[in-house]
Amino acid sequence: MPADAVPPVVLGGWVPVRHKADELVILRRNPYYWKTDEAGNQLPYLNEMHFKLSTWSDRTTQAVAGTADFSNMENPGNFVEALKQTLSADAPVKANFGPRVLSWRLELNFSETNGVQDEVDAELRKFFRQKDFRVALSHALDRQAIGQSVARGPFMYPYSGGFSSGSPYYDYDSTVYYPYDLVKANAMLDALGIKDTDGNGIRNMPGTGADLEIDMMTDRRQVTEKKQADAIILMLAEAGIRVLIRNVDTIDTASKNGDFNMLIRRKEWALPTRETCFHLPIANSCPDRHLPGSDGTRNLMDFEVEMVEAYQTILSTWDAVEAAEAAKTIQRLWTENAYTIGTVQAPAALLVNKRIRNAHPGTPVNMFEWAEDGVVRERLWTPKDQQLKELLPGTIAEY
Repeated sequence: MPADAVPPVVLGGWVPVRHKADELVILRRNPYYWKTDEAGNQLPYLNEMHFKLSTWSDRTTQAVAGTADFSNMENPGNFVEALKQTLSADAPVKANFGPRVLSWRLELNFSETNGVQDEVDAELRKFFRQKDFRVALSHALDRQAIGQSVARGPFMYPYSGGFSSGSPYYDYDSTVYYPYDLVKANAMLDALGIKDTDGNGIRNMPGTGADLEIDMMTDRRQVTEKKQADAIILMLAEAGIRVLIRNVDTIDTASKNGDFNMLIRRKEWALPTRETCFHLPIANSCPDRHLPGSDGTRNLMDFEVEMVEAYQTILSTWDAVEAAEAAKTIQRLWTENAYTIGTVQAPAALLVNKRIRNAHPGTPVNMFEWAEDGVVRERLWTPKDQQLKELLPGTIAEY
């Protein structure tokens, strides 16, 4: 570090000493970190850490191969092969699976004005706001088949919406599940007056007479979403609904202005007070699927108001039982009204090199934060005979 450079001020266990943009960050142990272990030894134990820019799939590949020490494995398409590799006695890495906290869902846009381009969009939004339409879509989805299209085996499980089943706030009795029932889905759509009036196999909307076509935004980078989208297109086609794919680079960014009718993405919810703006209309800036119009107003549905009230109860109470009951209310209202249409959910795994000690196997991969923040990194250590050479030997964190 040049003598005239001002070092970064940190309170954490490591100080960045080398940063190559979009490539590499090297961190050095902070000698002034405020924590010690129970014997009074200075934390953190590890002297050097580094992070490389990679992709979800590549970081799993690197960890399984032993060329990386730590990775969240959250792409179900990699699960089977990664498990085969890690079960070998000489595998350099072990996989610690947690509860089912990864969940995928279809989101419909409930705004009556925001992102509405024409009369067809306007009529779509009216149907989106009708519970029977949303329930019909749910009945049209064979979630078992969707799960198997992503990863063979027991990894994928049907998801109703709301809290993931791995959440401590999930309650089975408060969860309403609308299973695959194509006959019921067709009957419900017929009852709404959405019928195939021109005989082309696609239902027509009664107001405009247009084919029932729904654009679905997907993230082109995510293979799991792509596989699900392919299955959903076929399933909704059997119910007389045509789905038109709209690929984007980053769905969380592309959806922020609410300019979409439907999208599919992974958006788990484990704790009611974490990233709540992705899930409930607790502010004018969220969620993406129900933003205010240009005049700043929006017409919340009654059950949305009730869910926000339940959330406010969780924020205001010190009573754990009262908070849990409020979470049950959110789960019941969410799933009963098919607020989002859940597809599947899956566990994630923490891949840790066997050299690393003190990575507790019971740490949830994504509950309060992702696993690298949940395992208490400053207590990780490696036996001396298994330590690797440092990338910057002799470098210290300067102040």
